Amino acid sequence: WPQVTTDGAGHWLAVWESNDIPGGTIGTDYDILVARSTHNGAIWTAPTALNTNAATDSGGDYMSQVTTDGAGHWVAVWHSTDSLGGTIGTDYDILVAYEEGTFVPSSVVMVASPMHGGVELVSSEEKCSDTKWCFNQHDGPCDPVTGVGHCPGGGVGRADDTYAWDANLNAPTADSDAGQPVYAVAPGVVAQTYGGGTNAGGPSGQLLIEHDSGGTIWWSGYLHMVDIQVAPGTPVNANTVLGYISDVGATNNHLHFAVYTGENTLAGLLSFDVKIVPRIAQTSLTAYASAGATDLQVGSGEGFGPGDLVWINPGGPNAEDSWIASLGSLILASPLRFAHQIGEPVVKIPAASVGGVVEMQVDDSGPAVGVGAGSSASSAGRSYIALAGLAAALVALGAGGWYARRRLVR
Repeated sequence: WPQVTTDGAGHWLAVWESNDIPGGTIGTDYDILVARSTHNGAIWTAPTALNTNAATDSGGDYMSQVTTDGAGHWVAVWHSTDSLGGTIGTDYDILVAYEEGTFVPSSVVMVASPMHGGVELVSSEEKCSDTKWCFNQHDGPCDPVTGVGHCPGGGVGRADDTYAWDANLNAPTADSDAGQPVYAVAPGVVAQTYGGGTNAGGPSGQLLIEHDSGGTIWWSGYLHMVDIQVAPGTPVNANTVLGYISDVGATNNHLHFAVYTGENTLAGLLSFDVKIVPRIAQTSLTAYASAGATDLQVGSGEGFGPGDLVWINPGGPNAEDSWIASLGSLILASPLRFAHQIGEPVVKIPAASVGGVVEMQVDDSGPAVGVGAGSSASSAGRSYIALAGLAAALVALGAGGWYARRRLVR
């Protein structure tokens, strides 16, 4: 019973019933799964459970439908025999989940890797294959003495680093990450502070960048760098080298990386999960490209070829992707939807990003996608609720958020 809905602005949502077990996270009864695309259907998130009690419910969930008003509000309904913890009967009822905020921009759902090369996402160091950049999202307890770790309050400025990664490269030899350049993942400005403290330096070689995606403010954080190339107030884009990987503030060479919502204050930064897309090649625009154009004038076409999928100005308000039809500059297969300025980056991403990124192996046993799945939080007067089901696929940062399932009057 699949259904796909779009808001006409590049956001797509697919829902269906399934007795599959994504990553072993839910049972074998029928549940509603959801996947989303913020790139006009070219790239999709991995399926997750929409019904938030999918791991423990006793009834089946079937025949889902989803719709939107095109203004950031989405409603999903389905019928179910679950009793919702004994609050309703086990006959068929209609259940609903709805969102009262807005989509996080595509730049916040998916970011370019801060380093060149293939990536894999894992939940423990033992699962790294040592063939590419290994992003280890090891959700773990805070150090009992220092309070530091991938945990609430464990980051710089007591940031919640629950969804942070440690990125290592042990190919072609061990410790190959030492001295590797680190790039900004999206356009932005180097923040004045990191959680109210030192930025662009400090005991952990830390750097925080503030990003504005269509009015939604978020941050990207980078730790354990030396020779930091930028200072507070410096504008950056996805081609900007920020610094170089080291062991400053750590016991080994690696990059600690996180993306945040919340506020850039002491204990105000809240990490959340994103999809990390490998950088295979990159260049920059050397001429203005208007909306509707198919010809991109770039500094270098090295590493690009017909059939390649490119991401133009990753993380920017005009970010978009397209296929290369031919060379002689970059000739796109379809017209641009947005105008692009000189200097904006163009990044080649794996062609198999359609339907899921190759060169990125996802270990689903790690933390659930979302802003503190199953919890609520507030930021700058805005509140949201992040559930482990549909909210995990549609992280809401606007006013309100995804609300738990409720029964409709029949």
